[in-house]
Amino acid sequence: MPVVVGPGSCHPSIPSDVGFINKLWKLDDPHMLPILGIRLGFQSPSLSHGAEVKKLRRACHGIVGRVPHSGSNIFAGISDLDATQYRSPGVDLGGVQKGLSDAEHAFWGPTEKCPSLQPLAWDSSDEINGPILMRLRHTTKPF
Repeated sequence: MPVVVGPGSCHPSIPSDVGFINKLWKLDDPHMLPILGIRLGFQSPSLSHGAEVKKLRRACHGIVGRVPHSGSNIFAGISDLDATQYRSPGVDLGGVQKGLSDAEHAFWGPTEKCPSLQPLAWDSSDEINGPILMRLRHTTKPF
């Protein structure tokens, strides 16, 4: 049975903010569930697998924009995508550098710092924050 985790207006590094959510990312394979994380449910597994969650220079609340994506996983068969953003902290995988084009492998591949996390979608239009990770997947687990 798939699980949706989120949203929460907390920070994933504060145990009392996250509660039991962090336990989901450590379940043994026989007990692992397919999980879609939204906001805190997106930031929490990212932090658990090596990423940093940092305050953005400018919060993105209610901003609608085009979101370039990989065309794989949950984006398979989807062409152009406009999405409403709502987040203040962003996920930093370490290694994605400002100024990379959408077509470059470094934009879509796992980083050395987070080899088990694969980017799936970015907001690359924010001139103040630079590229903002919108969606990722774990390379071996169902989230």
